Amino acid sequence: GFSSLQYLRILSIDKLKIDKIFTDQLSYKDKNMTPSIIQLGKDINALVLAEGVETMTQYNALKQYQCDAVQGFYICKPLVDSEAKTFIENNLKK
Repeated sequence: GFSSLQYLRILSIDKLKIDKIFTDQLSYKDKNMTPSIIQLGKDINALVLAEGVETMTQYNALKQYQCDAVQGFYICKPLVDSEAKTFIENNLKK
């Protein structure tokens, strides 16, 4: 009787990353899992980050569910070092 969810209690977790498969499900009928994962992250005081955000619909849903951070093509395509530095400098909130 050992559950992998028990690791949430055993390990000191400060960030919870949501896999793209759950982000993809935001557009389908089985969309209740992602908000539940976000709430679980909030309940353990972890920063919650969703990966694989490709559409405005996904972004808006995650924002509505109070996801802390997102990554994916909707935000920015993968960049090489020099492009990433420029992107960050141009998009940092001051």
